[in-house]
Amino acid sequence: MKSIIVKIITFFKSKSFKSNVIVSITLIALFVGIGLWIHYGFQENVTSAILSASFGYVLANVALFVLKVFARVFEDRLKVFTSTKDMAKIYKNIPLKTVKLNGTECEICYKEILVNDGCRCHVQDDPDKSFELDGFIEQNYLTLFSAHASSTIENSDTIRLDDVEKIDDGEYVFHLSRSTYYHSLVTNRAVDYPLSKDLTIRKYFEYGPDIHPLNQSKLSNHVGINALVFFEENGKKFVLFPQRKGDSTISKQAITSAIATKLNFPDDKGPITDSYLFGDCTCINQELSKRVGINVKELNKSLPNDKKISVTTIFLGVGQNIYEGGKPQMYYAVRLNNFMMEYLPKKHKTNTNSKLDNDKYLLCADWNTLSFNRTGEKMVFSIYKHAGNKTKKSKARKNFERSLLCNIWHYLEYQKARNS
Repeated sequence: MKSIIVKIITFFKSKSFKSNVIVSITLIALFVGIGLWIHYGFQENVTSAILSASFGYVLANVALFVLKVFARVFEDRLKVFTSTKDMAKIYKNIPLKTVKLNGTECEICYKEILVNDGCRCHVQDDPDKSFELDGFIEQNYLTLFSAHASSTIENSDTIRLDDVEKIDDGEYVFHLSRSTYYHSLVTNRAVDYPLSKDLTIRKYFEYGPDIHPLNQSKLSNHVGINALVFFEENGKKFVLFPQRKGDSTISKQAITSAIATKLNFPDDKGPITDSYLFGDCTCINQELSKRVGINVKELNKSLPNDKKISVTTIFLGVGQNIYEGGKPQMYYAVRLNNFMMEYLPKKHKTNTNSKLDNDKYLLCADWNTLSFNRTGEKMVFSIYKHAGNKTKKSKARKNFERSLLCNIWHYLEYQKARNS
């Protein structure tokens, strides 16, 4: 009950609600002004009718807006459960991971496939192989699809991870094929949506006590890529956290890794290669400009040679997101060398041709201030904003996407291995 009250208070304090109220008050004032003008020039019953209709119109729009926002808030809860305690009860064979930040900690249900400790990874891509939905999902397609009524959606080809095959000590082959985003919407992205009282995709296919390996999964399993983006300035280590829009298909209004998207096809439409995923990590570097708004090539045009920005990208590992029914996620860390806060885009905008899962804010957080609140439901940290010649500091307390925690876990494991 307390969490619901907090959500209601947060909603009424939100910018979107306030802006809608301001617009509504302006409209009411305008209609009243028109009504008074008509009152003195026409009959009183005409004035009454116009004012009543005007108030009704404005209040109806406010009510619809409120309902729309609440529908978005509760839609995510219906589609994909994010309670780690609930996941632990179902998947008893998957040990929980603990993420520790500044004396606080939070547990996640996550199954790593590999942690990169110098392993050699290769790609075997089969673009002609297409995932087909199970008959049970096809029978319930319309019901599952309706779970996304409050989200912005569009269909597109996606890259599916069929298997990560270990062929030798420290050597792996990533087997890729194709699926579609709509297939993901009716599987991974609606895994807990109720089809009847006791029937969901999770209860039918992924009921525990373990999650099926990728090569046995019946879900669409398009590959997600997540990358933490860091830079250092004046002795502080900063990390970038975008905040999702309210119409995302998952994690509405939550902060994510700086890059948190499906694995997209190469810009040059070429094949998916070892270099694209692991060597040059082109899959991440091409998203740095599109999703984060940092175009290193453009910034470097106006910088002297000794101040030019360089990018170091590290592949951290891969695993299965248990909350989304075992969906595969690949994790990375990006270091921006010679980068400064003033280079961040003044107004963050996700610069992609897709409407899917876009961001609305970009927060610049002090990495060394990250912690969890008492319940572990929110992340607390200091944020910095460059304004003119000054840097403003404030506190933030945000809901977070579970994949962000997995990304942090992989990064901390990487740091631990480097320091050992």
